[in-house]
Amino acid sequence: MPDILFTSDWHGAWKNALLAILAGKQLGVEGHICAGDMFYGEQDLESTVNSNHFSQLQNGLATSIASGRVEGIFKDIKKGLYSDEQFNEIIDNRKKAKKTYEKRVQKTAELAKAVLNFGKEKGIDSQTTFGNHTPAQYAELIEDGAIAGIKQIWGIDVSIMGGGGPQAGMPPVDTFADSQDNPRRNMELWQETISQEWENSGILLTHVDPVKKGQMGGIAQQQLESILGQAKEKQIKNSEGYKFPVLFNGHSHKTEVNWIEKYDTFNVNCGSLADSHNTSPTFMITQFSDDQVLEKVVQYEITQENAVLQLGFYDISEGKQPVFKEERQEIIAGQEIEQLKEQFGDKFFPEKPAGKMNLDYESIRKSGSPMDQETAKKLDLQVRKNVAALDQYIRHLTEDLGSVMADSARNYLEECQEITNTVRDNIIEDIEENLLRRLEQMGFNYDAISSDSAHARHFINTIFGIDYTAKVNALNEIDLSEPNKHTQWVRGVTKEAGEKLRKGYFQIIFAGIERDDWIAMGELGLPQGATKQDGHFIKDPMGFWAEARFYSPLASREVTEKYGYNVPDPINPKKEQWIADTFEVGSYELSPTERIERLESQIEDYIKDGGKVIEAQGDHYVTGEEFGGATRIPESLKETLEYETVTEGENFVNDLENGDLPVLKDDSGAEYIMNPENPVQPIPLKELTNRFGIDPGDIDYNTSQINGNISEMLNPN
Repeated sequence: MPDILFTSDWHGAWKNALLAILAGKQLGVEGHICAGDMFYGEQDLESTVNSNHFSQLQNGLATSIASGRVEGIFKDIKKGLYSDEQFNEIIDNRKKAKKTYEKRVQKTAELAKAVLNFGKEKGIDSQTTFGNHTPAQYAELIEDGAIAGIKQIWGIDVSIMGGGGPQAGMPPVDTFADSQDNPRRNMELWQETISQEWENSGILLTHVDPVKKGQMGGIAQQQLESILGQAKEKQIKNSEGYKFPVLFNGHSHKTEVNWIEKYDTFNVNCGSLADSHNTSPTFMITQFSDDQVLEKVVQYEITQENAVLQLGFYDISEGKQPVFKEERQEIIAGQEIEQLKEQFGDKFFPEKPAGKMNLDYESIRKSGSPMDQETAKKLDLQVRKNVAALDQYIRHLTEDLGSVMADSARNYLEECQEITNTVRDNIIEDIEENLLRRLEQMGFNYDAISSDSAHARHFINTIFGIDYTAKVNALNEIDLSEPNKHTQWVRGVTKEAGEKLRKGYFQIIFAGIERDDWIAMGELGLPQGATKQDGHFIKDPMGFWAEARFYSPLASREVTEKYGYNVPDPINPKKEQWIADTFEVGSYELSPTERIERLESQIEDYIKDGGKVIEAQGDHYVTGEEFGGATRIPESLKETLEYETVTEGENFVNDLENGDLPVLKDDSGAEYIMNPENPVQPIPLKELTNRFGIDPGDIDYNTSQINGNISEMLNPN
């Protein structure tokens, strides 16, 4: 059985993928499996900003739709609190982002194809599944990709199940993410896969990592667990002494091999080939026996100098709880990367993009009144672009920091026989020297900075966010004799550095924004026509802006209770299907069973929240807006819920006296009720009072006088 190269989450790091394939060729592999997300984060800075607002609103709506509850922002949009102008701005920005992004998909697919073809030229065939960041249109461009199916590759049966949950930074196009808005996107395909004869599969390939013991997991993980459970039951019934396939997955970016007790199998996470996770890119090579039993998993790492190192292997000879054993060896020297550069050109070795920040807020203010809505929009866009650029900048800094730390630790740990304080000091000194060289590349004067150690550490702390004491203390707490323990140290230090830098730079970015600016920008997310309440005061104006602009238009409850605004009457009601279609959160078409379950849940919540129940024609009905009209309460709920009823007549009188049914009175003295379903055809009040046997004189209601005769207005001829 040939060895199999296992990679995942390239995130556009084509260079690392080429190096992994080249190493695989030298080590004699014939097959390559990729667990998804070959590319990621291809959109430019402005596209990111333009699509994030849509995505945040989409996520909020998706939660409501998936739960079957009309609540929060979903309820407010359906009710009609926001204008088309507010929607159009968010939607148009998303369209701009999609247009820019889609231009890059074809180019990205060509790069991915070239990498996979490089492997084929070396005699290595590939099979990849699609990840949560993979655009749907990308699937047509990569022949070796699949979302679900069973294939025999290199003598081993591979069952494929793609997917992965949505996360921040998702592309502004349809992807293969299993999100809450459409939980059955891959479910049916996966179900179809396990319905086939796959009992003897050696590998189950998925982008989704299984749920850890004691955790709930996301919706994609829950789907995977459901299907794995069904698969296990099927195998037990159909086969004595069944053998569950080894799980190959990506998405989590972890580098580990575990034994999963409830499935009696191994779970292999090969790590990520990307440079963006604060440790070195990793991949694995797996060995299977002729009867498709996993025998060995070897771990590899790509250094910042583009060398490929074998770190060691997972000993699974005992069958459970693999033990990692160091066995270091250089597979590809760093200088060999020059040959790949000559063969593939610069497009496979792109520079990291750097977004530019513009802190000249005063020029934006001068373009109009500080409280003018258009000025607020310009200011808001620039602030959000600065935040996105800062995130990008800090991510690149922490990537460099993580690579330097990992390489320095590895170099010393490979050579030393015993972990001493001297070894730890040497690691720290090597890190500081390499970071000073990074500063030199950024334009700093190396000789001037490095001449004094305290001065050098000050610059490193300021630029990279770490100080000498923190590095030493953190390193002293790590047992460096344990394999790969230094990577935990790298993750911890780089995470703290990123948080420190972000906090410091935010103060710089926001220093020129005044209190009134934050409020004016935050008010862009209010329902149209919202007004300040008496005694109105916002304690946290920056938080008000962030909540209104980064997450969604503010929901009415937050607007009134948290920020002190009055919400106007609805002006622009939307149907549920319009919301689902417009914001791309799946269809509202439910199965009969799902529809009943959802309706019962809505009715139960409505009644528990104090919603009124009307008794009419011997039955009970709810009339909340979310039901789209009078809806009969099922017999099962009548028996389990406690509630009081009002008759149709009593309800009519209450609505009149509360002003919920506005009454118009014309010059002739005729009174009409506005018809919510057809405003140009009001209903004569007498018609309704006669229907319910009510004397209008017994009702205390107000009227709105209009000039003219309603009958003549409606029937001018």
